[in-house]
Order: sequence, then structure tokens, then C-alpha cells
Amino acid sequence: MFTPLTRQNRFKSGFSDENVKVRTQSQPGVIKACCRVSYSQFVLPQDVGLTSQVGDFTLADDERAELWMELLTPDDADKVQVLARYQHPVWGKYAAITESQYGKGSAIYIGCLSSKPVISQLVKRLTQKGSLASCHTAHSFPIIVKKALSRAGKTLTFFFNYSLEPQQITAPENSVCLLGNAPASSNGHQPIEPWGVRVYQSEVESPK
Repeated sequence: MFTPLTRQNRFKSGFSDENVKVRTQSQPGVIKACCRVSYSQFVLPQDVGLTSQVGDFTLADDERAELWMELLTPDDADKVQVLARYQHPVWGKYAAITESQYGKGSAIYIGCLSSKPVISQLVKRLTQKGSLASCHTAHSFPIIVKKALSRAGKTLTFFFNYSLEPQQITAPENSVCLLGNAPASSNGHQPIEPWGVRVYQSEVESPK
């Protein structure tokens, strides 16, 4: 994922050039400058766990590195935060997931194949920063969020619950519920029934 403020990279990113030739310089090649990490070794994981190194990044006890492991070393300790390391008697000194400061934003590098919950958590970590945060940030499948502009110039926010279970949604601020089993004027957390649909109307957000 790339925006002017944030970037998320995974293993093998930058490994080859535009001619699909393995780069001869320090890996991960051209993205090394923004990720501020490097590696010269990679191995195939065999029951290798991941352990969190910071309080605001959680990992399940059974979280494992899958398919591929790059043994990452931060190049600038002052600007790189190690989010996770490998749980291994030899490879434990190497980083598995890092976050670096770059320009006005940050870059996350993932040195192994991780589970969907880990990837989702990392994406939220990036999108919750600065102007990337929105009503979409707080929701994930089975909740789908869409937006549209009405003829009256109002913002319409659609919530779809694609599951057999009730879910919680966060209604836009100062909005009115036009469709769905909710109070006519509501804010904050709201329940949505299985396979339910909600439509909220609100004023168009001013550019930041």
C-alpha cells in the first residue's frame, strides 16, 4: 500500500529490478531508503513464531511466520521501530516487522508471510495516522462501507452487514439514519442486524 504519507511493504519487495534481475546492492533494493532496514539472509520458516516488541501491536500466541523469512536488521535505530521479532533460538535477534520514519510519514516492512489479522492490524496502524483515517478505517469485513453524494449535496454513507451475526458500526458524526432499524438521529456505535443495510445522511466534509 502506498500513499504520499505512508507505505507498507512485504517480503520480496524490491528484490528484483525492472528486468526481473535480482539486485546486487543491499536488499531490499530501492525501498531500502524509506524502510531503513536491510538483510543478507533469508530462510524457510519451520514452526517459527512471532513476538511483539511494542505495547500497541498485539500478536496471538500461535502467530507464525509462514512461507518466507527475511532476517531484517534496522539501519537507523533512531528512526526504525521493531514491531515484531522471530521467536527462534538463533533468528530471534533479527526483526520480522519494522516501522520507520520517512519524510512526513512512515513505512512498514513485513519480512515474512503473516496472517490476515496481523496484516489488517498493520494496515489500520498506517491508515489511522493523519488524513488517511475515515469511517472506513474502523470497519472491516463483514462490514462494507460505501459513500456517495446525493443530488442535494449531502454525503450518504452506506453500511452493509454481509454476515449471519449482528455487528457494530460507527455512524458518521452529526448524521441522520435514512434507512435501517436505528433512531432517526444517531451518532456513535450502532448495532446492525444480520444482512442488514444502513444509510446515513450527513453534511459534506470540509477539506482538511
